[in-house]
Parts: sequence; structure tokens; C-alpha cells
Amino acid sequence: MKKIGYLLIGLCLMTSCKYELSSDKVSSQNVALVQTLFEHFNKHDWKAMANLYAEDALFKDPAYGIELIKKSRAETVAHYSELSEMFPNVHDEVMGIYPSGENMVIIEF
Repeated sequence: MKKIGYLLIGLCLMTSCKYELSSDKVSSQNVALVQTLFEHFNKHDWKAMANLYAEDALFKDPAYGIELIKKSRAETVAHYSELSEMFPNVHDEVMGIYPSGENMVIIEF
């Protein structure tokens, strides 16, 4: 009886570790995606940056107000092109990247 209990605990631990590794892989991919986004931003490669978003992405950005705003990739390129015309040296320095669950990344910049 005790052998079965230990076996079940061992299987649960192995399953948990497998899930965590999978989750870590997704988190690593999300972090890499965010790093690429900021690289494109700092190069002012707006088209490459916009291509990292879905065709119609939702933005919550003070530049758009307090509501979520849907923007196409073309609208995103236009927005950031206007931004770089007003601020030719626009640059973001990433201070920290914090994975938060499987689908979220918090960026401090």
C-alpha cells in the first residue's frame, strides 16, 4: 500500500515538473518576443514591430485614452511613424521584463 502512495506522489511530481518546463518555454518565448518588439521600436522599424501584433490588435495606451482601442497593423505603423516625426530620437530603455503566467509579460521601460 505504501509503495502505491509513493508511486502516485512521484508521478504527480513528474507531471508537475513537465508542466512547469512547458510553461517556462512559453514564458521564454514571450520574453524573446517582447525583446524583439523593443529592438524594432528602437530601430524605428515600425513595420517589423507592427508585424509582431495580430492584424487587429487591442491597445491600452495613454496615447489612445483610457479605453481599449483596436488598431490594424497599418494604423500601428502610421501611429509610430507620426511619433518618430515628432520625436526623431524616440527610444525606450527596457529596465525589466517579468513573465506573468503563460500569456502575460510585464515590461518596465
